[in-house]
Amino acid sequence: MPGPTNLLYPYVLNQNGFDTGFSIANTSADPYGTATQTGTCTLSIYSTGTTPTVTLTTPSIAPGTVYANLFSTIAPGVAGYMFASCTFTYAHGFAFISDVGARNIAMGYLATVVQTPRPNNENLNN
Repeated sequence: MPGPTNLLYPYVLNQNGFDTGFSIANTSADPYGTATQTGTCTLSIYSTGTTPTVTLTTPSIAPGTVYANLFSTIAPGVAGYMFASCTFTYAHGFAFISDVGARNIAMGYLATVVQTPRPNNENLNN
C-alpha cells in the first residue's frame, strides 16, 4: 500500500540573481525487495503569509527516477519554503541555490522528511 512521503525544502528562492534547482527521487526501486510505487508530488510553495503562493503537481515519478526543476521555471520571483507531498513511500529530495550560472556562490541541502500531520482533534490514546 503506498504511503505518503512529505518533504520540506526550508529555503527556496528565485530573486535578486539567485535561483533554486530541486529534485525529488522515487527510491522505491532498491536492492532490498521493496514493493515499487509510482506517484506524483503536490508542491506547495509559500512565499509570504500562510496561503501557498504556488501549488502544482509533478508528472508521475516512476521508481528509480528523479523529477528535477528550477524555481525560475515553476515559481519566478518567490523566496520562501516548499512542501512536496508525494503519493509514494521513499521520496527523497535535494535543493541547490546559486547565483544564476553558479559562478560565484552556491549551496545545496537535503530536503527534510516530515511526518504527515494529525488532525488537531485526533485521539492519540487508541
